[in-house]
Order: sequence, then structure tokens, then C-alpha cells
Amino acid sequence: MRWGNHKATTALLVYAGTGDLTLTTVATLGAVVPDAAEFALCGLSPHRGLGHWPYPYLVLAGACYWAWLHGGTLLLLYLAFFLVGALIHLLEDALSPGGIPWGRPLGPRRGLGLYVPFAPSEFFLALGLLVAAAGVIWVSGYAAIPYLAGEIERFLVVAEYFGRKIL
Repeated sequence: MRWGNHKATTALLVYAGTGDLTLTTVATLGAVVPDAAEFALCGLSPHRGLGHWPYPYLVLAGACYWAWLHGGTLLLLYLAFFLVGALIHLLEDALSPGGIPWGRPLGPRRGLGLYVPFAPSEFFLALGLLVAAAGVIWVSGYAAIPYLAGEIERFLVVAEYFGRKIL
């Protein structure tokens, strides 16, 4: 799946599920991690190899979320959702015929074959996911102007806080 489709579907799916603009942004950034990890490996792993093995992402996301639930800082929640973005990327790739490695990291890949990457079927699958998520967002009230205004305000507060910490 194209990176643009990964990012757009991840953004709407996470926002539909959480109604939280900050978590959505963090997950959207994480949506390109599996491919970026393989680019960083400089050809040491085939595409949809090590970077697309779901279990490290699952374990780390679960551990971060558990630690956040048990008194950890918001940074752990954000890290968990960054990894959720990567997991959504993997689930989307698992819908293609090429799939992802479910067993060993460099083992055979399996997919459902619901779309062919870079073909019209990818566009229609992404569009279907976007429309479904947009429907949930609309029905849940997450698209209402007062709600969005509050989310944007919270997002800016978080961005300012982390901006001060980083700079």
C-alpha cells in the first residue's frame, strides 16, 4: 500500500476509535515505521521482512500501554499509539496478496488478497476504510466543531509542551 494511503487510513481509523487528535497524529507518524525500518536496514531484509514482523510492535505497544495504565507518563501512551500506527500499517499490508510474515520474521508471508498494491483495488479498499471511519467519526460527534476546537486546543498544548522539552 502506498504511504499516503497508510497515513490517511491510519489517521481516520485511530481518530474514529479514540476521538483524540494527539493520539491520531502520533499513530499517523508511526504508520510508516515498518517500511522506514526496512529502508534503514539498507537491503539486509527483503521488503515485508523484519520491519513487517508484527510481534515486536505488539509486545512493545502492549507494554507501553500497560505501563501507562499503571501510573506511567503520557509519553508511554504516545509511544504505544506510535506503535499502534505501525500495527495498522501491518494489518493493511496483510490485506494484500503479498501479506506479512506471521511466523518467523524472514519466513513466508501470508495475506488475504483483498487488494493489489498500486492497482485500483488499493484505492477502493483505502476509500472504503476512509468512508467507514468517517461515518464513525460523524456519528460519534468527533466531527462537531465544538469537539474539534477542544481537540485542536489540547493538541496545541501537547505540541507546545513537547516542543519546549525538545528545543
